[in-house]
Amino acid sequence: MFFLYEVVLLLILILFFLSYSKLKVDNKIKSLQHQNIIINNLIDTVDDGFYIWDSKKRIEKFSPNLLILLNTVFYSFNEFVNFFEQSESLIKNFTEAKKINKSFTLDLKSKDGEVYCICHGRSIIDDSNSVIGVLLWIRNISDYKIKANALELENNKLTQEIENYRNIFNSLPFPILKYDENKKAEFCNLFYDKYIHSSQRLAVASRAYSAKSGKHVITYKNERKVFDFIKIPIRNSDGTVMYGKDVSDAEGLRAELDSHLATQKNLLEELPIAIAIYSKNQKLKFYNNAFVKTFQFDTKFLASYPTYHEVMLYLFESKKLLKQEDFHIISTQGHELFKKLFGPHNDTIHLTNGQAFRTLTIPYASEGLLFSYEECKR
Repeated sequence: MFFLYEVVLLLILILFFLSYSKLKVDNKIKSLQHQNIIINNLIDTVDDGFYIWDSKKRIEKFSPNLLILLNTVFYSFNEFVNFFEQSESLIKNFTEAKKINKSFTLDLKSKDGEVYCICHGRSIIDDSNSVIGVLLWIRNISDYKIKANALELENNKLTQEIENYRNIFNSLPFPILKYDENKKAEFCNLFYDKYIHSSQRLAVASRAYSAKSGKHVITYKNERKVFDFIKIPIRNSDGTVMYGKDVSDAEGLRAELDSHLATQKNLLEELPIAIAIYSKNQKLKFYNNAFVKTFQFDTKFLASYPTYHEVMLYLFESKKLLKQEDFHIISTQGHELFKKLFGPHNDTIHLTNGQAFRTLTIPYASEGLLFSYEECKR
């Protein structure tokens, strides 16, 4: 009887244990199912897609989002990888991930169309570090990539344009230099870099701080050249461009003209007849000794660069001209000559001492006039 009681008690304990174990298993299953639901919902909220290969069950799975992202349906891994131009690289990395624990990242592009993706692949391992599967996580970056490609094309175009402009500047036979708002050189063309030496560069650079431009002499292809550096502010910028204007020919002509003028003045200085030269604004710019002696001028007065009218007034007030009417006529006629004289003009003036002078007026050096006074013989 006691034995039977023990058997019944043992059976009750076994049943209780089995019921408790089943309850724990059911709860575990429900917990796993709940976690699976949460994970699936989290995955569904992500815009990315994935592919999983399960080595134990020998199955593969494409996430719904992956098919939506790529806008196609795949029935096998081969169909999936053949969708991309980089199929060989994807197969190679996937095959290695099935054998050893590894991760990889690939940029993918569809063979047909403009679909760009980033693929993050990795092996799935268990607690013993054995590979039990492979996960490929796919992110569609087509919008970003298309915009990036467009920007890259635009950047290449602008880079080429800049290079073209640089080549143009480098082909110019005169120096160009660009300064920023801090007076630091940002750009110089090949001519400046090759022919402007260090000492000259300091002189040129100082012009960036000066309100005036300046001339500099350089040797260009064994030839002496004179460049006048001119500053131009860049519109809507604090930068400044300086370029050297070739004034070699003008400087040569100016030097030649100055030489001729010096020769002429030396010649005029030695002439026994009175000579006076006025600029286009009617100011006295040259006179010879005969002019001073003939009319007994005060040299301090002549050194003040008086006008033609002031010279005539000086002669009148010093009682050297004959009449007041003559002074007005001579002064007025002289004033008119500066406006319209294109050839020689002859006239006569009379002094109070009875002397008479034949005057010859001719155009001289850029709209000025030369007056010669030769005494008339009785």
